[in-house]
Amino acid sequence: MRKLDSTKLILISGILFVLIISHIPVVFTQFYHSITKIPSAENGTFNFPVDPGDKQVVLDGEWEFYWNHLLITDSKQDVLPDFYINVPDYWSKYQLNGEYLPSEGFASYRLILDSINTYCPVTIYLPDFGSAYKVFINGTLASESGVVSKNTSEVFTTTRVNFYPVSLPANQKHEVVIEVATTRFSGLYMAPMMMAYESAVQKEAIRNNFRFTLFGA
Repeated sequence: MRKLDSTKLILISGILFVLIISHIPVVFTQFYHSITKIPSAENGTFNFPVDPGDKQVVLDGEWEFYWNHLLITDSKQDVLPDFYINVPDYWSKYQLNGEYLPSEGFASYRLILDSINTYCPVTIYLPDFGSAYKVFINGTLASESGVVSKNTSEVFTTTRVNFYPVSLPANQKHEVVIEVATTRFSGLYMAPMMMAYESAVQKEAIRNNFRFTLFGA
């Protein structure tokens, strides 16, 4: 009986440990702006107060939203946004032509980065995101996960993320476009993070190792 009670105690302790560790990023997110003094994007523009090579920068706030458009893949740079959308958020909470958008589908998000200065190649990271996506900086692929398609039957999601380094000229405006395709989760419900390319690769490797360790336990 004592052995059974000790086993239950160990299991409960393990579950509590996992819950606490997994919710640390959630707690940090709630106080991110007050801690870092980094602002949110407004009207599709993000003014950079820091060097992303020094720390990760959460690109939350108001992004331009293009429903049923893949801006870079289809070279549709001349279309106008349907509206500004909050990131992170679900696009199914928004209306277009008087109707709420469906959970599944495809769309593009666009953000202008202003006054950025960085000394190293960067990328944009979407950790544990449940939809397929491609991230472009100035038209250059910065990261991708799964298969983005206009046909929902061809959309493929995976936990694997591929990163690509992108160098940014200093004191210029830069365009970030994220193409998203999903069959379950409607849009960028997690905020993208800009960081140094090497940091993103290392961070993803650590997350994968931690994930496998938890599953093994």
